[in-house]
Amino acid sequence: MTSAQGFATRFVARRAGKHYFVKVSDIDWAEADGNYMRLQCGVSSHLIRETMKSLEVRLDPIHFVRIHRSYIVAIDRIQSIEAREQGEYSITMVSGKQLVSSRGYSERVRALLS
Repeated sequence: MTSAQGFATRFVARRAGKHYFVKVSDIDWAEADGNYMRLQCGVSSHLIRETMKSLEVRLDPIHFVRIHRSYIVAIDRIQSIEAREQGEYSITMVSGKQLVSSRGYSERVRALLS
């Protein structure tokens, strides 16, 4: 399902023969997990068969930012951002999870700070 702007509003995850609908608004962050993407939603997570690149294109950049080759985060779920060495940032999510951005995505993180 897509919004009027063409971005995904939900994903379908399969587990043990069942299909689960995952609302994009419930996603805290997404991380690469082999040939899958793990969508972290609070204390639960869901695997979907999708590449990082295709997931990034389907998520609205107003609400999500890629911070690393393996992570996309929901901007409104970021609690704090701390500069580290050599252009990296330590990103603390509202849940307390800490993620580290890579230098290649540092411009995107800096854009959040302006």
